[in-house]
Amino acid sequence: MSERLLSNKYSWFINSLLFIFPIVIISQKVAGDLILLILAITGLFITFFYKTSPFSVKELKTFNWLVLGYFAVICISILFSGKALELAHFISRELYFFFAPFVALAIFKARIDISVVLYGVKVGLIVLVTLMYLNAGNFDVRYSGSINANPYGLIAAILTLFSIINVCKESLVNRLITLVAFVSGVLIIIMSGTRMAWIAFVISFFFYLWNAYIRKELKCFFRLSFLLVLLSLIFSSFFQSSLIENRTLQAKQQVMAWFSGEDSTSSVGVRLEMWDASIDEIVENPSLTGIGYRNNINKTVSKHAVKESRNVIESYNHVHNTYLNHLLAEGLLGLIAIISLLFIPFKRFIVSARYYKSINSNSFAIMGVLMILMFILFGFAMKLFGDVFINAFYVFYIAILLPKAEKLSRN
Repeated sequence: MSERLLSNKYSWFINSLLFIFPIVIISQKVAGDLILLILAITGLFITFFYKTSPFSVKELKTFNWLVLGYFAVICISILFSGKALELAHFISRELYFFFAPFVALAIFKARIDISVVLYGVKVGLIVLVTLMYLNAGNFDVRYSGSINANPYGLIAAILTLFSIINVCKESLVNRLITLVAFVSGVLIIIMSGTRMAWIAFVISFFFYLWNAYIRKELKCFFRLSFLLVLLSLIFSSFFQSSLIENRTLQAKQQVMAWFSGEDSTSSVGVRLEMWDASIDEIVENPSLTGIGYRNNINKTVSKHAVKESRNVIESYNHVHNTYLNHLLAEGLLGLIAIISLLFIPFKRFIVSARYYKSINSNSFAIMGVLMILMFILFGFAMKLFGDVFINAFYVFYIAILLPKAEKLSRN
């Protein structure tokens, strides 16, 4: 009886942390880290006092090897960079991946209630939109709190998709809460001004809608279609605002200016120039371990860029493309590591989702598919890992979702 009571209390404790995390991850700077620290310490406690290693749990093995493999590649790139002592302090940004197996173990040992996880997401979005309005004062100013707009936009976009995961099977009251959270999330995404978050969100939303259609779940399809119409109305109503109009029309003009050779220093033009210069550097100097994690990549790349954009390129610390960035910094090993970290879980989630005839039956798998899809898309124009908020967010949710997918595929 006491063991049963202890188990219930433990599950309640873990579910409470899962509820709080999406509320604080991008609203309070250290709160998300604190939750991960508590989970890691809990996992270590289970390992040493109950003699249960994360690697002894078969459902956690894929997750463990992925995160530790990625962390090892970062360390190897620093070791062979020629500036190991100078760059070693950057490893602290990646310690999320080193302690991730213990985070996953702590979560795995609890009975996770998906409804609690999703309520935390919805409350988080409502809190974020409230903070946005209170601080920005209106919906015509780009806002991302106290963090960079890029991770803010991506995390908000993923949470917004998470909020509608169970819309196909919710009661009327829960659907109303979901509607408020969804509208809040869309407003947050728009006001972050992160164009790649807009694109990734819309593509992923259409993927979810298409998935409902091909499964012939008409009730779910129509509910998602209603949300799509609502999404379109919100975007169109904000399109005339200076923020949206500037971010969209300027992007088109800057792309055309770069291709015509008129301007390679604009926001979009310098990114295109960085990508072009990065490919030249990779072709000219291929490497197994790269030049080193955060080892002034842009200074190396700028040598291949046109003269007028070199200073602008050197002002950044990455090339605004996850895959090129890892290939430059950590070489071929880095590219393999980042592809594995994204595409192996993506495949596992898709396989897990196929085990269920209904889109309503496996919320964990659908959440995983949409989350990784957004990460993959976002990575083409932005840097993913290396930012502490993105690292924390990825480790936290993959630690919840991937073991569930693994458990199903092994049954």
